[in-house]
Amino acid sequence: MPLHAPCRLIVDIKSLQDNYRLLVQKSSSTAAVVKTNAYGLGVDVVVPALEQAGANFFYVAQFDEALTLRQYTQKPIAVLGGLAHGSATDYQHHKIIPVLNSAVDIERCPATLPSIWHIDTGMNRLGLSPSDVATLASRAASLPILMMTHFASSNDINNHFSQLC
Repeated sequence: MPLHAPCRLIVDIKSLQDNYRLLVQKSSSTAAVVKTNAYGLGVDVVVPALEQAGANFFYVAQFDEALTLRQYTQKPIAVLGGLAHGSATDYQHHKIIPVLNSAVDIERCPATLPSIWHIDTGMNRLGLSPSDVATLASRAASLPILMMTHFASSNDINNHFSQLC
């Protein structure tokens, strides 16, 4: 008996592009998350297809993924995993945007490096608490800051975290 079941995945690029276009129609801001080599589908295939469909912003999990992705796109790339100590210069050099998940990330980030503040709205994995954001707001007032979140309960409008945003 084989240890691994044979399997095959066929990606319908046109469907991928159609789905992306549908999301764009239904939202005010859309980006493509292509971490872990586009979830195993291959950034070399997925990223050009998404760009053809209009994608103009990409997210990955780690900085090394962003470097690989940079070979396939000149569009903005953001790294969800925070800003490691001493890495700001590399982010600036490669025009990669860090997603800042903590007060430490924010302190490490020079004012000249575009960044995104990640606010935790209930996923409890990464991100600033709403009280952290309030505390750090004075710094945000002097910087062009983007903010993002992962909604833990986006379908529940009565959920405490959904009401914060």
